[in-house]
Amino acid sequence: SHAVDLQFIQYLFKSYFFMEEYFRNGKGIHWDLWTTRWDQLRNINIPIPPIEEQKLITRYLKNKTNHIEDLINKVQKKIQVLIEQRKSLVNHCVTSGINKNAKMKDSGIKFIGKIPKHWEIKKISSLYSHSSKRSKGNEINLSVFRDYGVVKRDDHKNKNVLSEDLSNYKIVNKGDIVLNKMKTWMGSLGVSKYQGIVSPAYYVLRPNFVFFSGYVHHLLRSKVYIDQYASLSKGIRPGQWDLGIDDFKSLKIILPPINEQKTINEFLTKKLKINDNLIKLESERLKKLKEYHQSLFSSIVVGKFKICKDKL
Repeated sequence: SHAVDLQFIQYLFKSYFFMEEYFRNGKGIHWDLWTTRWDQLRNINIPIPPIEEQKLITRYLKNKTNHIEDLINKVQKKIQVLIEQRKSLVNHCVTSGINKNAKMKDSGIKFIGKIPKHWEIKKISSLYSHSSKRSKGNEINLSVFRDYGVVKRDDHKNKNVLSEDLSNYKIVNKGDIVLNKMKTWMGSLGVSKYQGIVSPAYYVLRPNFVFFSGYVHHLLRSKVYIDQYASLSKGIRPGQWDLGIDDFKSLKIILPPINEQKTINEFLTKKLKINDNLIKLESERLKKLKEYHQSLFSSIVVGKFKICKDKL
């Protein structure tokens, strides 16, 4: 038997080498539902250097990984700050506009507060009607995603299986609001830019007024409104809270003049593109740091690089 450093063994178990052997010797339907029995696990051969070398490797990895983990934490915090900045920007623009000199008034909506004096306040029920018009065939299949709103189903991965009979699916017109009633509290809703059909499990609301889609899309997907959907949703199990259509329609929305809706949307589109690019950049950096973090364990604990005492 070999003398072992427990920290070295922990690092070894985190390496690609051990994980590959673990999965190769076990079975399961998914990586997080995988089982490797002890009689198979005990037969995995692992490289064990002399105890002094194990301690050298442990010291080296501890110093290196502490530095990398610190960088990972900083990048994760930066991404979170960018996400919060995005939410704050949308909230401000859709409720206060972009004219800093606009005269304000009390909206009468507790979760909104003050709004520009010339903006209107309307109940959703007075602007939209619940539509259940059914498919006639050959329409584009649409879906609703928390991060995007209403999208073409084929453009995004979706775990839900399409029904063979699409005759029960609901028709969506451009400008309609589509809600996933079980996930509206998470932000799964939006104004559709497409003509198509959606699952009968979704709500479709058809407008009866003139508006600019981009503004209403941002308004209904802003954090101030998503918080309201969450408070109005009901259910027994977390993650399966339904928002009733009447509860949604009971909410009031704020509407600037149509030209101002367009200006706000153009401003947000420009600013959010910059924010999204920064999030994408930091996410790529995070991915590379995590890959380097993992490869460091894998390359050093299996002896691909020799650690010299004078380098520590």
